[in-house]
Amino acid sequence: MLDTSTVKQESEFYVLSKGGKICDWLPSLSLEEISPRDQATIAARALVLNIVVNISFNAPVAVARKWLIENHLMGSLTSEERKIIESEAEPSEETKNLLRWNIESFWAIAWVGGFANDLWPIQEISNSLSSFFPSLKNNESASKFYKKFKLRNPGEIYKKLDLFYRSHWHARNSHLEGTDPAPFHLGVIQQRRHLLEWVLHCETPWDDVDLST
Repeated sequence: MLDTSTVKQESEFYVLSKGGKICDWLPSLSLEEISPRDQATIAARALVLNIVVNISFNAPVAVARKWLIENHLMGSLTSEERKIIESEAEPSEETKNLLRWNIESFWAIAWVGGFANDLWPIQEISNSLSSFFPSLKNNESASKFYKKFKLRNPGEIYKKLDLFYRSHWHARNSHLEGTDPAPFHLGVIQQRRHLLEWVLHCETPWDDVDLST
């Protein structure tokens, strides 16, 4: 059984050690509210994020759509993602820029699936990220990826989520105060936390994840 107070202390120590601030009264995340998603669902979201990120870097929507259909992943799209994928028009540069933020969630899910060794709030994305996933350009099947995807245990993910939760508070509080949260980055932390929250709350749709602090 996880000791949530110990997890909280470890997270706070990390934030402070990197020059951030903590909120003493920020509560521990409730273990009773944790309900992890199954491995297959999380792996499917990882594959969708791979496609979304590819589109943000100018992969043709028609190619992406064909790949998703052939790998039976259209049902794993959110309503907004489906609009983009099913459109005959290429997304605007503004849309691509918004989609590119998914690369932070993409990096987080690589850790959740056992491909990345660790995940930290101020860690840069590894250049090897794309190598963990099927190549859209080469039309690689998703079958090998499903076999390699090994979901980390809920306790490990919970600890990481708590760290991002407290780091998120620091970054958001700095934004509200008009101060620099560096080396923490609000957008980076928010996207990575979004993925971790989604993984541990199976009843919450992707677009409804609670990121309050």
